[in-house]
Amino acid sequence: MSVRMTGREEFERYLEKVWTDRINLPVQSSAHDAFQSRVTLLRYELAEGEDERKRLRAFVQELNGALAQEREAVRAAQEQLQELNGALAQEREAVRAAQEQLYSLANILTVNLSRPWLPLRDWAYRRLALLAAGMVRPFSERRAERFKKSAKKRNPRRYQFSSSTVFVGSAISRLSEERRIEVPDEYDAQTRKIIERYFPHGYKEPPPPLHIQVGSAELVRDLLNAAPESLAPPLKDSPAFSIITPFFAHVNFFEECANSVAALAVQTSQRFEWIIVNDDPAVADEQLLARIPTTIKACTRIISDGQNRGIALALDRGIAEAAYPWIVLLDCDDMLEPNALDVLASAINNSPRCRYFSSLMIDIDEHGRELRRRRGEADLTRLFEAGMIAGHMIAFRRDLYKEVGGFDPRFSGVQDFDLALRIASREKIQRIPQHLYRYRWHMSSQSVSRQDRQARLTNAVRVAFLRETVGFRHESSTRSPLPERPEIFCVIRTQGNRMDLLCSALKSVRAQVIPTTPCIVVHGDNEILRFVREHLPPKLGEAHTERPAIILHANKTNLRRGYPCNVALDFLKAHAKQYHLLCFLDDDDHFLPTFAERLTQLMRLSGADLTYGMANALPKDGEPLVQHQLRPWLTVLAGNFIPFNSFLVRVDAVIEAGAVFEEDMDYLEDHHFLIQLVGAGLRGAPLAEVVSEYRLIGDGNADIKRDMDHFTDCQNRVRKKAKEAARALSQAAFWNDILDFPTRERGPFDERELAHILEVRDLLKS
Repeated sequence: MSVRMTGREEFERYLEKVWTDRINLPVQSSAHDAFQSRVTLLRYELAEGEDERKRLRAFVQELNGALAQEREAVRAAQEQLQELNGALAQEREAVRAAQEQLYSLANILTVNLSRPWLPLRDWAYRRLALLAAGMVRPFSERRAERFKKSAKKRNPRRYQFSSSTVFVGSAISRLSEERRIEVPDEYDAQTRKIIERYFPHGYKEPPPPLHIQVGSAELVRDLLNAAPESLAPPLKDSPAFSIITPFFAHVNFFEECANSVAALAVQTSQRFEWIIVNDDPAVADEQLLARIPTTIKACTRIISDGQNRGIALALDRGIAEAAYPWIVLLDCDDMLEPNALDVLASAINNSPRCRYFSSLMIDIDEHGRELRRRRGEADLTRLFEAGMIAGHMIAFRRDLYKEVGGFDPRFSGVQDFDLALRIASREKIQRIPQHLYRYRWHMSSQSVSRQDRQARLTNAVRVAFLRETVGFRHESSTRSPLPERPEIFCVIRTQGNRMDLLCSALKSVRAQVIPTTPCIVVHGDNEILRFVREHLPPKLGEAHTERPAIILHANKTNLRRGYPCNVALDFLKAHAKQYHLLCFLDDDDHFLPTFAERLTQLMRLSGADLTYGMANALPKDGEPLVQHQLRPWLTVLAGNFIPFNSFLVRVDAVIEAGAVFEEDMDYLEDHHFLIQLVGAGLRGAPLAEVVSEYRLIGDGNADIKRDMDHFTDCQNRVRKKAKEAARALSQAAFWNDILDFPTRERGPFDERELAHILEVRDLLKS
């Protein structure tokens, strides 16, 4: 219900409003003046800012002009650099051509000096070829040209330097002058272009495997250096070649491969055949035959059984079918240079006792364009660490191939690297310093599409070589295999002052899949033993239905941390037939549920006597952390990285080793125990998984110990024990341990870890 306002009330409201406005007027006027002043000041500031912007704009325009001049100077410098690079490339090509001519001439002169009748023979053959060319020309122009080319090939003047070839001395001199100008290395630039083109997501060189980091390459290098020359008698006949090409998938590239063989046939006078092993069921032999030039079909054979057996078996089959004693390998997407067989024959004549040759190669792209001419940078004695530097072009005698057992199908894809290593360890091999082979880069080649697999296989070849050729093999174990469900004996030592943690440790033992019996060793007086028995939950302790806890009393309180473990070992020796595996816990530790299952499985697979994993450290505050990364087993000799609760060991191996704990050590007693197992020859195998956890609450895990003098004494005793254990081991044991280690399953080793491994290696040497 609304109330109507009277005229008097309205008038009073009006007067009140006027009075209020009159009172606020001075305030409003003052505020207005202040506002106007601020607006005026802001206008002045804006005007000054506009002047500053104009000055800045002029300065930027000036900088842009200077930058444009600099860019023009850089562009001119780049053009000059390109011209210099072009000139340098021409000079290098001239030097290369001159060096190849000198090499060929030296070969001819050497042969002629050792066989003086050869020039007369070549002169007679040349005259006959020219006469034959004249006689057959009316009937066949093509055959006449072949006779003419044969005559030209036997002309010694072709080895003289032509006017278009730069003399070597002056060429090298000019190259030296060019190198005074700071020009980027052309070879490195070509390499970068290959990487950018075929590895668009980046190429990362895989780190060297652990065995190379700790010296395996030096061992193999000494072995290759000591290899003698072949004792096999040289072949009496002139060299004859079987070119073997395994085919799979690359139909388009195969045509260029076939054309390179045809070009070689036109130039060479060497006897040869071409064997193609069709390993691709999806491509019919007729498809390949259609791409082979008519001129070489008579000396070409295609072998196929309609199956894909892999490159190693395909090559082996082709070599078995070869008619000639020298085998030359040619991939179906690569090419041979026209002079390849002539240069190879000359090298064979110069080194008749060598049975394996390789050459330098030229990198080409999908369209056959040259990308780079490979350098022969590494010596062949560095073959082990450098990779396949003894390949392309590969040529070897068939009798040598049979002697070494041929290609190994395990390493299909890097089978040539494996073969070269095995041969180089038996006898000297050679590399011809000429580019006789063209290697094709494309996105489906092994080097690009299966880069990781190639790296793994390459290292697998190295490991197999160290084991099977150098002789780093494990001796077969004489211990009986583990039963299907082994019994585990778990020693838990306690002083009875952390019952809640002891119960947690017991729960972790009861949670294991494999049957595990806890053995609680109470280190204290009778009162402490009684206290532990009374406060242990029945379901976790002696009242457990399946495997009641064994409670032992270590009553000698004057003895230290190793004593309760020895009490448990004495009990274990008396009941050794009941248990197969042994592990340890402190009452503040616990196992993860997979501890027993994973370590037992690894023991079966590896044949090791002891398996160990990683352990989490549990700080008072913060997240769990792994304090100790995995290292090879024998590295325990240089420092402990295996927590007390992270390993599982065979009972029979411990008893056979006679290992016990030192009872007067409060520190490092577990390390001392592990060193005894190492010295007794037990094999260890690592598992790259966290299998247990321990709390950072004890003095043993502190950086500064309560009794530093005693800790130093314990360290000295451990070092002495390590030296004693090392005397019982061999270098082969060290390398076997390194080769067994799963390097790919952990991160890179830091300097301290590598120093420990090298320390153990040197210990075993002495």
